[in-house]
Amino acid sequence: HQTPLYNKIDSSEASLTKAFEDEAQMKAADTYQRERADSLNALESYVYDSREKLDEYGKLKEFVTDDVRVQILEDLEVAEGWIYSEEAEEAAKSTFVEKKDALFAKIGPIQARYLESENRPVYIDRLKETILKYKEVIVPGVAKYEHLTEEDKSTVLKSCEGAMLWLTKESAEQDAMPKNVDPKLTTRMLEAKDQEVVSVCKPISEKPKPKVEPPKEAEKPKDDASKPAGGDSEAKDGDAKPAEAADESGDVEMKDADTDPKAADDAHVENGEEPNPTKSE
Repeated sequence: HQTPLYNKIDSSEASLTKAFEDEAQMKAADTYQRERADSLNALESYVYDSREKLDEYGKLKEFVTDDVRVQILEDLEVAEGWIYSEEAEEAAKSTFVEKKDALFAKIGPIQARYLESENRPVYIDRLKETILKYKEVIVPGVAKYEHLTEEDKSTVLKSCEGAMLWLTKESAEQDAMPKNVDPKLTTRMLEAKDQEVVSVCKPISEKPKPKVEPPKEAEKPKDDASKPAGGDSEAKDGDAKPAEAADESGDVEMKDADTDPKAADDAHVENGEEPNPTKSE
C-alpha cells in the first residue's frame, strides 16, 4: 500500500514549518540571553561607577547632602552583593533593568546637578557673547549699521540690556546657593534667553541697506547725426588730391618735352624709343 503523494507533500511542509519555528525560537532565546547578560553588566558597571563618584573624593560628593550620600552608598553595596548571589543567576533581564532604574532615580539628580555646574559657565559666556555682538549695532560710526533707524537701535538696546540685567541677577542668586540642591539657573534657561536675544536682534542687524540708484549718464549724440552731410565727399576729394597733383606734374613734364626738341629726344631715349628724326634734323 503506497502513501498518497499529497500526504507526503503535507508531511514535508509541516516538517519544514516546524524547522523554521524551532530555528526562530533558538534565535530568540540567544537574543534574550545576550540582552540579559548586557543588562546584568550594565547594572554592575553602574554600581561601581556610582560608588567611585560618591566616595569621599568623588566628583559628586559636593552635589549631595552627607546623609543622602551615605544612604546611597549602602544601597550600592547591597546591589553589589545581590549581583553575585544565586538569586541573580536565576533573575530575568527585567529584574536587572528595574534595579538599575531604582538606583538611577536616586543618583540621577545628583549627576544632573554636577553637569549643570560644569556646563553653566559655558552657557553664560555664550549669552554674554551674543549680547556683546548685537550691542555693536548701536555703536556710532559703524558703517554697516548706519542705515538702521533709531527705533531699530532702541529695540536692540532694550533686548541686550534686559538680557544682561536678567543674567546678572540670576547668576548672583545661583552663586549664593549650595551645590547640593537643584540649581535655580539652568543651562536650558540660559539657552532660551540667548535665543530670545537672537530672535529680536538678528533680523534688525541683517536689514539690508536701501538701494541707491546710480545717476543716469547723459545721452551721447549718435555718430551719423553728428557728421556734416558733405563729410564723406570732402574726405574723398582730399584723398584724390595727391593723385591729381601727380598727374599735373606729369603733364608739365610732357609739355616741357614737346616745347624743347632735345628734351623730347631725351625723353624718347629714356623710354627706349628712337629719337624723332624730323625734329632732330
